[in-house]
Amino acid sequence: NLMLYLLFHQLVFVFVLFLNFLLHHSNYLFFHLKILHLLFVYHYLFYMQKMGVSPSMPKSKRIKAEELFENFDAFFFDAFGTLYNRNGFVYPGAREFISKLRGMGKEIRLLTNAAHDEQELSEELRNMGFPIAPSEIYSSGKFLSAVVETYGFKNAYFLGRDSGRILLERSGIEIRENPDLPVVVICSTEISTKKIERATEILKSRESLLVVLNPDACAPEVDGSRSDVSGLQAFRLQQQTNCKTEWKGKPFSDVFYQALKSISPKSRVVMIGDTLGTDVVGAKKVGISSCLVMGRNMREETFAEDCESLKVTPDFIIEGFA
Repeated sequence: NLMLYLLFHQLVFVFVLFLNFLLHHSNYLFFHLKILHLLFVYHYLFYMQKMGVSPSMPKSKRIKAEELFENFDAFFFDAFGTLYNRNGFVYPGAREFISKLRGMGKEIRLLTNAAHDEQELSEELRNMGFPIAPSEIYSSGKFLSAVVETYGFKNAYFLGRDSGRILLERSGIEIRENPDLPVVVICSTEISTKKIERATEILKSRESLLVVLNPDACAPEVDGSRSDVSGLQAFRLQQQTNCKTEWKGKPFSDVFYQALKSISPKSRVVMIGDTLGTDVVGAKKVGISSCLVMGRNMREETFAEDCESLKVTPDFIIEGFA
């Protein structure tokens, strides 16, 4: 069994490296996008196997967003790509939908893979017209302290944007070029090749640890295109170095269970998000309903194929909130 496992791991490693090679050496846009899409699907399959998610393919019901009101008491939302996008862009009808839920006394929770401080994220949301309190936000960054307590590191090498850097510093983690223990924390997409190379070097050390505070493989742009982000970068690092990896955020269950503990025990709950492999898969794992926002991180033309590949479908599909 051990030999089979090692053989499988090596085959996966070669396959991922091959796809990455094609991705970075393809001059044809169509071919490039197809390879990127294959990587996204494979990445989420990896998560599902790690989580032990059973196939669940009920026939999805296409509805208008307002039809969810009468069937659910608590609404869990993804943030980026579902309610808003870059540079303060808010999707049509999103503010009004949240406002209606407030008026009806529904419970609202935001489950986000943006590794932000909840207070700062609440202020950003308020500036975009979403009055969501810090206590209603469940960020993947919440779980950093638990990882630090488990592994006992006080400093780490960091990959990502300033928001993640602030999160580490407030958690008492000093960011170093040469950490005492071979620990790398990634919070968001890292564009510096030099920093990726340094992280790879650190993670090739014995007993190295990669902490992933944003497992998203891809993120939608306002124009409908998608780009690979930190989850896919982390997956490449893991495959290249065989390091121990802690994944925190959707689709993993910790963030869902934390949010569920905060609402009324008998509430009927639905998770609304734009990604099949995180929002829908995570909801399925913890036994709550799921609603996919079509046309952002999930394209109509690949929906059926992706559902078949992942062996999962959302309970509901909406086109948006307007």
